[in-house]
Amino acid sequence: MKKISLALMIISALSVSTAHAVVNGGEVHFIGSVSDVTCNINPVVDGVKKDVIQLGVMGTDGSGSSAVTFSLVPDSAGCLAKTEANVGWQSSQFSAEGLANGSGTATGAFIKLIALNSDNTAISATTQNATFSGTAGGIKSFDFTAQLQLIAGTAAATPGSVLASAAYTVAYL
Repeated sequence: MKKISLALMIISALSVSTAHAVVNGGEVHFIGSVSDVTCNINPVVDGVKKDVIQLGVMGTDGSGSSAVTFSLVPDSAGCLAKTEANVGWQSSQFSAEGLANGSGTATGAFIKLIALNSDNTAISATTQNATFSGTAGGIKSFDFTAQLQLIAGTAAATPGSVLASAAYTVAYL
């Protein structure tokens, strides 16, 4: 009987220590770039610098949603003159469709993020980089659209908020 109790205590102790190991760990994401010029890149919506993109309201059936255009705009002549760049995005909220609802309460909706003045790349968990090529005059901005959409195969989204965030970095080539 004592051997069985001892074995159960050992198994119990191992399972408790395993559970604690998971709690003490985590994941860290690092983001950066290598470039021969540096500048500040500012998000701009309707000509105004801002880092919050208001997507408006989408109906539970996916109707009423409009794409919001925003740009990442460099602030120095050296960067504005560059003709090749890569914009990389990072977020734990990226899904196969796009940017999933992170801390909002709605379900069945996501944010479709598309790079416009590149090759119309849709940004998702599998494609987090968009390459931009400009004319001899350089790339003046990196233009994107963001739009609330219904997840494919979802009959209706549940009402609630949609909140997500993503980090970006620009690497001039």
